[in-house]
Formats: sequence, C-alpha cells, structure tokens
Amino acid sequence: ILSAVMFGGVHILLAFGDVPLRYVLRFMISAALFGLVFPYLILRVRNGLAYSYMAHWAYYALSVVLPHIFLSAGAT
Repeated sequence: ILSAVMFGGVHILLAFGDVPLRYVLRFMISAALFGLVFPYLILRVRNGLAYSYMAHWAYYALSVVLPHIFLSAGAT
C-alpha cells in the first residue's frame, strides 16, 4: 500500500505544470493502482520488472500518444 501511495502521490507534481486537473487525477489514480500491482510483479513474477515496465509504457501509449495522434490527424 505504501508503494501505491508513493507512486500515486508523486504524480501530483503534474499539477505544477500545464497539465489539466482531469489528467492529474487520472494519472494519480492510475499510478496508485499500478503501485499496488508493480511490487508483486517485480518481486514474485519471473521477468516482473520487464512486465511492469511494459505495462507502464503501454499505459502512456494508450493514454497520451495514441489519442494525440488520432486527434491531430483529424485536424488536417
């Protein structure tokens, strides 16, 4: 639970940038959920560090990159 609080809490730093509140909250909640799962993956699953790393980047790809690409493609 401590890792969920720490991982989710560190994402509050997004609020000090030019990030909308809905994104800050979404990233904080997602990070807290990942903070519950990642320690188990890293410590108990073979190649768990790789799986947690892939899950982390897959989340960013689905959450940030792909919507940005598809939304900007419709603007041209």
